[in-house]
Amino acid sequence: MLNTIQEAILAAMARQADAHLPIRLIILKSRQKGVTTLVQALFFLSCIEHGGLSGLTVAHRADDTEEIFNKSLRFLSGMPGGTMLGHRG
Repeated sequence: MLNTIQEAILAAMARQADAHLPIRLIILKSRQKGVTTLVQALFFLSCIEHGGLSGLTVAHRADDTEEIFNKSLRFLSGMPGGTMLGHRG
């Protein structure tokens, strides 16, 4: 279930996609609004839907980068038949 901020971001992305524009957003974000989770989920879906893609997430601290990456692992484990495909932990 999406919150109001996540819905607004997806709506903005849809408008750009419908206009056949590259999707580009500048999001001035505050903490705990679900923006990072939404973006990570979209990256995750793109990577599993389109073979050969890689995703990269970098934060200002290594432990934050790892925490964000772990969201993708939670997405994967929550999928039906979710396994650690290709994970080199």
